[in-house]
Amino acid sequence: MSINATVIGNVTRDAETKATGKGTVTKWSVAVNRKVGGQESVTFVNCSWFGTRAEKVAQYITKGGKIATHGEIYQREYNGKQYLECDVTNVDLIGGARGGQSPAPAAAPSGNGFSEADYGPNPADDNSFPF
Repeated sequence: MSINATVIGNVTRDAETKATGKGTVTKWSVAVNRKVGGQESVTFVNCSWFGTRAEKVAQYITKGGKIATHGEIYQREYNGKQYLECDVTNVDLIGGARGGQSPAPAAAPSGNGFSEADYGPNPADDNSFPF
């Protein structure tokens, strides 16, 4: 039985690519934060992605970045400890910056960023809706 899932969290270490007898593998780890009943917990998922696509994307998978990792999830035991693993099929880079450095935040626009001068009056303000 295989369990396909999307793991969304923060990268805990930069991706490392290594050569194997059958090609290359890129590995990294993701921390998934969750809150249940007021208790916070963190689950760590070790990710492995095989092939040339992984090599090309590895430079963007950096510590602190937010990532959505898609793949097959399984659990393994090593020296009496349980580990959660993911054989990756695809990733979506959600946030963070290359090199683990966050960019300086841009100045937030005042209001909602729209003005009547640019777009005309807001039709939701004319009370013509029956609700």
